[in-house]
Amino acid sequence: MRPESGAGPSQAGLTSPRGTGRSPRGEPHSGAGRTQAELAEAALDWRAPGFFGSPGRRFAFWAIVLAYVVWAVSDLRVDWTRVLNGIPRAWDMFARMIPPAIHDRGPLLLRGMLESIQMAIASSLVGIVIALPLGIAAAANLAP
Repeated sequence: MRPESGAGPSQAGLTSPRGTGRSPRGEPHSGAGRTQAELAEAALDWRAPGFFGSPGRRFAFWAIVLAYVVWAVSDLRVDWTRVLNGIPRAWDMFARMIPPAIHDRGPLLLRGMLESIQMAIASSLVGIVIALPLGIAAAANLAP
């Protein structure tokens, strides 16, 4: 609904006078008649609505996820005796990782890090070289 010519927004009923605490349609604002402190406290108490909407839906979701995980694990055909026998070897491997023994491999690690940085720069440059002509060709205001 557009106001007639010469009628401003307030004359067309689209705004309300300042300080009335009402919206343009006449409903009270959520903060009508409340002090700044009350509004600040209400803002601190506010929580976003839950993703599921209700505790029942959340319970149903997690029940379905649990059922799927149980089904997926049962279908893996894991040899649990082999897993249990491998735990000491895994523990030994993790124990040897801490602290890492880099004192004798410093130059090798430094060369590897430098090579990784060089590869990242080279791949970025190749990507730029490929992307610039494609971007120009795809631009509607530049392509014929």
